[in-house]
Amino acid sequence: AAAGSEVTLHIEADAAILFATDAAAFGTAREIPDTLHAPILCEGALVADAVAGNRAEAFLKFLASPAGREIFVKHGFLAPRTSAPR
Repeated sequence: AAAGSEVTLHIEADAAILFATDAAAFGTAREIPDTLHAPILCEGALVADAVAGNRAEAFLKFLASPAGREIFVKHGFLAPRTSAPR
């Protein structure tokens, strides 16, 4: 989506599989045990020809810093790894 655009999501379902942080908005949720699925990973990446490459790289470094990791944990996520495998 372009910067400043709005995204609307309309869901009609009796059940769904969501990230725990998203499920919290819907009320009743049951956790699927870690033993029943592979790890769920969200990766960050720097786009090779990014217009704001220096700022984007600084942002990714911040996310892996102690302060950035604390924000993830505060909002119910696991702390990110300090660096991605290459």
